[in-house]
Order: sequence, then structure tokens, then C-alpha cells
Amino acid sequence: MIFLYILLSIILLFIYLLFAAAMQVLFSFNTDKEDVSITILWLFPFLKAIVTVKNENPILTVFLFKKKVFEKELMPGGHERTKSHLSLKLVRQVQPWDIHVNAAYGFRDPSVTGIACGAVNIATRFINIDSIEHSPDFMADKNYISIDAAAKLNPGATLVNLSRAYIYDSRR
Repeated sequence: MIFLYILLSIILLFIYLLFAAAMQVLFSFNTDKEDVSITILWLFPFLKAIVTVKNENPILTVFLFKKKVFEKELMPGGHERTKSHLSLKLVRQVQPWDIHVNAAYGFRDPSVTGIACGAVNIATRFINIDSIEHSPDFMADKNYISIDAAAKLNPGATLVNLSRAYIYDSRR
């Protein structure tokens, strides 16, 4: 009976932490290295998840207490419609805060770099970003984009929003 109480206490603590402890999300994109990754940290070092793209396939790696416990290729076979549908739903339901972006970019044509610089400045007015530092390179000899972003989100609220959206979508 005591074991049952301890187990119930651990489950309740976990549910409480889902809503109380923020999750940090780190995004990295670099065209020079052909590198895209998303790192999720929650109660680090308890949980760390990394999604990387290799050969156009996303791979999820999960670490518990800095030890790899899971690795799997997500959506093998290229489900194009499913990928875009899920990513749009995810973007609508995740409500990040404390967003910080560092971007460096340059294009061979300086006018394209200028247009990109203006677009970034306009986008910051419509998106709730706490800080953005961008470095346009008007003298670039090659096209490149490098973005590092960090944000925080509430994992409990995000799971509730995603489940509501999934239930609503499945009823249609």
C-alpha cells in the first residue's frame, strides 16, 4: 500500500512539474554546414531531446540524465503532407515566450541582403520576440544563412493545446 502511495506521489509531482517547470527550446540552422537541429531541455540534466536532420530525415535522440536512452528516425519515407500539416498545427499550439534570436546572413547580391534585412525588421514587429540580433553581410561572396534561437515554453499547457487541436481535427 505504501508503494502505491509513493507511486501516486511521484506521478502527481511529475504532472505538477509539467505545468510549473519551463522547457527551453534551442533552434539552430546553418546553411554552410547544412545543419538543422532543435534541442529541448527540461529540468536539465533530467531530460534532453535533440532533433537533427540527416539525409533529409529528422532523427530524434532522447537523453535521461545525460545517457542516451532512445534514438529513432521520425517519419521515414517522406510523408510530405503529414510533415507540413503537423508543423503548422504545432506552430499554432505552442505558445513560446522569452524568445531570443541571433541571425547572420549574406547573399551575393547586396540588394537581396537589403531586402532580407528589411523583412527581418518588419517581422520583429509582428512576432513577439524579446531580442533579435541580426548581422547582414552586404559584401558576401557566397549565399549563407545562420540562425540560432532560444525560447521557453510550458510543456503541460503545450500538451493540452496539442491534444485539443488533435481532438478537434479528428472530429472534422
